[in-house]
Amino acid sequence: MAYFVGNWRPLSFIYTIPALLRLVVANPWVLSESPRWLLLQGRLAEAEAVLRKAAQLNKTQHKLPTNLSHVIARVYQSECKRSVRQQGQLASVRRLFSSTIMLKMMAVRTIITVTIGILVMIIPLQSDSSGSPFVYMVVVGIVEVPAYIFPAPLTTKFGRRPVIAGLLVTSCLLLLGLVALEFLQLAHDWPTVVVLISAYMLLCATFQVNWMYSSELYPTEVRVLGTSINYVMNNVGYSIPPFVSAALPAEKQWCAVVLYSGLGLVSAALVYLLPETNKKPLPETIEQTETVWRKSKQKKQMEFKGNSEPGNPDLSSHQKY
Repeated sequence: MAYFVGNWRPLSFIYTIPALLRLVVANPWVLSESPRWLLLQGRLAEAEAVLRKAAQLNKTQHKLPTNLSHVIARVYQSECKRSVRQQGQLASVRRLFSSTIMLKMMAVRTIITVTIGILVMIIPLQSDSSGSPFVYMVVVGIVEVPAYIFPAPLTTKFGRRPVIAGLLVTSCLLLLGLVALEFLQLAHDWPTVVVLISAYMLLCATFQVNWMYSSELYPTEVRVLGTSINYVMNNVGYSIPPFVSAALPAEKQWCAVVLYSGLGLVSAALVYLLPETNKKPLPETIEQTETVWRKSKQKKQMEFKGNSEPGNPDLSSHQKY
């Protein structure tokens, strides 16, 4: 698009058109609200209506219990009423920051999200590595399509954490390998572009899985707030590489790549401090998230203890939470 529209003002306007079109679909008159969120707000009748509408669209009305309203009321009384009583102005913020476990999770999530934002941004900034920056950016855009598709079966089979860690490690090793090739004066135009594009595709896949993982980690009552904070941190990560690139001389640009790759490897290790969410029920409240966190920590301790004691079978793998 930038090849045909040279002026940045009309180009910026064109880029906003998809966002405006999205409002046609992404609005409360077309999309239904989450029944989980409605339940936490005490809006039981609306939650029931959304569930019935979803069952009708999926042709699974026969699977709904005949006493659906009573089931919803029972779930509300047993799991959600306490959270609703605690809600109010800024109540979600206070509850989110009053939990030690949630603070730890947010700290880890912030490091990972900022790092992914940094790594995703440094690849487009290398457009001078190719003969034509326009062709380079077209290829960068094309590889995003498979990058957002192929992680789906991987996360289903292996889980969120191994996929995020594996993609981060692989992409960071590619970037470090590119720095090594430059030092050895073996880097050429097309091999450099291939490595950069491959790393970018893996990082885009990491970005996709990371956002899905983020929405699964936070409980329903603070999910919007938690993911919004991560979104802000991701944009902070986007803003760092341009300033660093402008501050460093051309012959020292490799320092930033090494630093960012090191952060990526650290983030790959930090992701294992968080609980796995693959094929697990989503938490509704902060209390449920704390329970999942504690059980995940206990499971890791039992696995470590079982592996460190010779002759003892590892029974922790049979425990589920």
